[in-house]
Parts: sequence; C-alpha cells; structure tokens
Amino acid sequence: MRCSYCGMDLNYSETICPNCGGPVVHETSQPKPVQTNAYTSFLKQQFSNNRTCYKLAYILLAVILGSIGIHDFYAKYNLRGVIKIIITVFGGILISYIWALIDILVVKKDKDGNAFV
Repeated sequence: MRCSYCGMDLNYSETICPNCGGPVVHETSQPKPVQTNAYTSFLKQQFSNNRTCYKLAYILLAVILGSIGIHDFYAKYNLRGVIKIIITVFGGILISYIWALIDILVVKKDKDGNAFV
C-alpha cells in the first residue's frame, strides 16, 4: 500500500505516514471513483427523474412518431407508450395516431407532475 500524499510504501497497520505525516486511508474503506464521460452523463440527465420536458419536443414527437408512443416515453408515461406500440403492431395505427393527437391537446405535465416548459 502507498501513501496517497508522498507515495511511500506503507504497512497496512499504519494510520499515519511516517514520511510526510499524512493520514493513511486504506483502499478497502474508500470507494473507487466511477469514471464518466460526456455520453454517460448525458444519459443520466435524460433518464433522471428531475429532467425538464419541453412542450415543443413533446408535440413534435407526437406528430412524427405518435403512433408508436415515443412522446409518451419522453414524458415518462411508459405504460401508455407500450400500449400504443401494442395497438400499432396489431393493426390499430390510426387509433394510436389519433390518441397521440389528442395527447397533444390534453397532456400538460409529465408523469412526475412537472409542467412542460
């Protein structure tokens, strides 16, 4: 084991570095930091519960991909999105698309109750 301040080799029983006097933190008691890159931090932001949903994005998703419920997944209404996918797969694409257009007029908040921006 090495001192994190000066790099001197230490015994596991030492609590203070004899070379620099710095406190010794044993590796098992300190969690290793998780390395994140820009892509993983973007994904964490998009799938976190406190992200902001934009009304314009919701409308565009509903108009373009409304029959498969992508706008519902965007607003965290996952069950409704899955239902629309099932309806579309079994031949009700028009029903799903009409439902999506109605969602544009009715839905004002995401599933967590946050109003669209």
